[in-house]
Amino acid sequence: MDYELRVIVEKVSASSQEVAQHDTLKVYDIKAPVSILDLGLCHEEQISILETVQNSLLASQSKLIDTDHDDCPRGGPKLHKREFAKSKFHAVFTDY
Repeated sequence: MDYELRVIVEKVSASSQEVAQHDTLKVYDIKAPVSILDLGLCHEEQISILETVQNSLLASQSKLIDTDHDDCPRGGPKLHKREFAKSKFHAVFTDY
């Protein structure tokens, strides 16, 4: 028999269990390894899968962040936009 392994990410409604989004990240053919290097996933593939899952989760979570603040939650006066400073998001095992 021929088999394949699929790495899938699904966004599912918690109440109805209805699948809202379904993404297949990677499909691997399961076959006999020729060398030790063919066993499992190499480090780069592992990082790539974790990065894709992390990006998917962040995309869903970022839509839920409330950015409609007119007043400072601590002080109260109107907020003023000063400037932007770009920065990279760093997570475990993604800085290679």
